[in-house]
Amino acid sequence: MSIHGGKCPKCENTIANVYIQPVDAKVPFSTEGFKAVSYQCPSCRTILSVQMDPVALKISTADLVASRLSG
Repeated sequence: MSIHGGKCPKCENTIANVYIQPVDAKVPFSTEGFKAVSYQCPSCRTILSVQMDPVALKISTADLVASRLSG
């Protein structure tokens, strides 16, 4: 039983879980980009949201801090 009441805006199925798909995000008018993830409806694959990849962000932040501390 799902207590989550969210519904997909396209197929209107109740969302109990999502598919997470890695994507590359680009900064407008720049060649810079970053890792991101899209959250998709498991029934119809409609994209529900996109955000910076929290795991990639954590790793790059830790690497940057470690490199600054070491020298």
